[in-house]
Amino acid sequence: MSVDTYYTQVATGSTVTITSGINGLFGSYSGLSLLSASEVVSIQVLASGGDLRISGNPAVGATNNIGLFVGIAASLVNLPSMIRTEASQMTFTREVASEVSNNPVVQWTIWRRIP
Repeated sequence: MSVDTYYTQVATGSTVTITSGINGLFGSYSGLSLLSASEVVSIQVLASGGDLRISGNPAVGATNNIGLFVGIAASLVNLPSMIRTEASQMTFTREVASEVSNNPVVQWTIWRRIP
């Protein structure tokens, strides 16, 4: 008998850009560290207050021209499943770095895979 894989919600929150540089996707939320390093998670994001870019590559942080573009006109974005250690290092930044009035907020939800 096979068991279906499903996901359970770990946390939800939001992080506002604090500078025009690189920002940690989860801000001060540190609950991901409670999961095992190899735990598989899925992240959903939504931009509000301005367009943003997200980088899942810890070696290359998000910039205004590097990373996945998430615009405020977009609906909820489902990122591919990843392990917890990768997810915890995700970054984001404003799409237009020089635009002071563009102060995006990334709304995020973390889901943990239950095998």
